[in-house]
Amino acid sequence: MTVSHHQPAGSEATRPRVAFILGTGRSGSTVLDLLLGAHPDVQGVGELCNVVRSGWIASQYCSCGRRATECDFWQAVREAWRRESGGADPRHYEYLLQAFEQRRISALRLAGISRSDRLTLPARSGVKFRDYAEQTAALFRAIAAVSGRTVVVDSSKNPARAMALLRMDRDFGRIDLRMIHLVRDVRGFAWSNRKSFRKDEAKGVQADMRGRPIWKSALVWVFVNLCSDFVRRRHDRRRSLLLKYEDLISRPENALTSLADLLGVAADPWLELLHTAAPLRPGHVVAGNRVRMEREVRLRPDLEWQDGLAPADRRVCWMLAGWKAALYGYPMYVERDRRPTAATRPMEPARAIPAGHPIPRPHFSRTSDKLADRTNPSTLP
Repeated sequence: MTVSHHQPAGSEATRPRVAFILGTGRSGSTVLDLLLGAHPDVQGVGELCNVVRSGWIASQYCSCGRRATECDFWQAVREAWRRESGGADPRHYEYLLQAFEQRRISALRLAGISRSDRLTLPARSGVKFRDYAEQTAALFRAIAAVSGRTVVVDSSKNPARAMALLRMDRDFGRIDLRMIHLVRDVRGFAWSNRKSFRKDEAKGVQADMRGRPIWKSALVWVFVNLCSDFVRRRHDRRRSLLLKYEDLISRPENALTSLADLLGVAADPWLELLHTAAPLRPGHVVAGNRVRMEREVRLRPDLEWQDGLAPADRRVCWMLAGWKAALYGYPMYVERDRRPTAATRPMEPARAIPAGHPIPRPHFSRTSDKLADRTNPSTLP
């Protein structure tokens, strides 16, 4: 591949625009990342919180098909990051990242301390939040410089990371943060979490994954979305957005127009992509859902849970998480005949996406599906 070393013009060179996707896993964040990254001004990189560990330390696969240590893009980013940060070390940065995003600090603690320069690791380390912030901002600048694009999409989802980025924006002015809170119907989330996968690095599954019980998925969904709401509401409303996965899939034009306004880019490239058969380029996503390794498929709603999730499991989901789902506009009962409701409305035939549109499955169907499938709502999964 050809790597661009064009430096973004203006203030974006020192204050990159970051689109952070937060919320639960199994909610379509990787699909959204890939779709956003199809824009000529937007670079999707997947779960950036895992790139150092998964890509540069563990040498896992990039969505381009090569290991991150062999990928031209990520090698160029690593070199640019070292220059931008004054010699950042991946293993030390991973220690900082884990400390401020996972182990020692939570979104609540980040929100409760008035000044970010007071955030430190244990006293014996003497490492401050500012060190983490400077190196993280340098990584975003490196990605923007190598890609030549003005917006970097980070689909890490972790609310604690979102809060850390918010402090970087608000207290230090190191990034221009745009926040996208992606929500999926709790029943679809629980159904997806029931699935188990065997390790297959080439297909994007880095370790064996066991399914999660329905009740636990429902509680996780509530907790993570409560934390995500907490963080999002502390950001500038003009630079944050609540987006339902079902709206993105069933009404992509409306969703992408709102996203374009949020990110400060033109919606035309996305809208044009929706109505052509031009394939997406693989991109460079190191960490995220296994669908990042798939291509040559087209956009369709993933409503498998409506037929697969047992009535008893639905009741468990709604009993534990229904109060929160209702606040997002999800109905208690969903018609299986796919009648147009807020959560399940299928794409209108006149505005459907042509066969061959390459967005990854399992949220989507293969391009080998017959053309009639896209014009007949009764064939939607």
